[in-house]
Amino acid sequence: AAYNNLGNVLLNMQKYEEAVGAYRSASRISPKQGDLRANLARILCSIGQREEGEAEFKQAIILEPQNAIIYQEYGLALRNMQRVEDAETMFNRALRINPQLPDSYYNLGEIYSGDIHTENKRIPESMKAHRIATTLRPNYAESYMSLAMLHWGQGQLAQAETLLTHSLNARPFAEAAANLGIVQSDQGKYEAALVSFRKAQAWNPKLAEGYKCMGDTLKHMNKWAEAAVEYENALKVRPTYIEATNDLVHALLHTCDWPAWNKHFPKLQRA
Repeated sequence: AAYNNLGNVLLNMQKYEEAVGAYRSASRISPKQGDLRANLARILCSIGQREEGEAEFKQAIILEPQNAIIYQEYGLALRNMQRVEDAETMFNRALRINPQLPDSYYNLGEIYSGDIHTENKRIPESMKAHRIATTLRPNYAESYMSLAMLHWGQGQLAQAETLLTHSLNARPFAEAAANLGIVQSDQGKYEAALVSFRKAQAWNPKLAEGYKCMGDTLKHMNKWAEAAVEYENALKVRPTYIEATNDLVHALLHTCDWPAWNKHFPKLQRA
């Protein structure tokens, strides 16, 4: 237990190699304890030692085949490797053993909804999974946010705003505030949206979308000079943000700031 606890402390300090050493020591002392092997497996996968990490996960499952958390942790590692089908299998195995795991439902919801490259999104299944996650954990801020954006994607803006408010009540964080700003802006609630974007910027100054989306709202308000400032802020955070560059060039046309336009327009031609 001492080495395992030390590993947890070192992991929280982001001392990954030292944490691996501590977890290895814990596994050597208690080689038949599957959860200790799972801890080692998780960090091995996270630092790129995936083959050994997966071997440790499989050994952990052999040792504790009814430990749902091991399947859930393996699913998280597989999802981080972009192996979503294998991850889905692991989360479902976890839930067959223990159907009260909100994190497994959340991750299934994320897998079902996919990303911009996913062709066959399973939106109803995703919404169901997130609803179960928030039922099991009523303060599950991330799951409320994901469910909200699924409603937003279907044009259900009032429901999305309510769910994002729940998310922020559970835990104030920048991504939820920025998404709330997007939803409010889409409803024409521009002043409220600006408040939400400013919160997002304060909570995470490195979130480029918080500046870019605030610029979009200011653009809708015909405040082109202020919008240009926000697009420039987005580009300071992420210089390769092509959408922000495009919107900045558009804003500079409206402000007739030709020196700045001449500076940024060539970036679009090179993109």
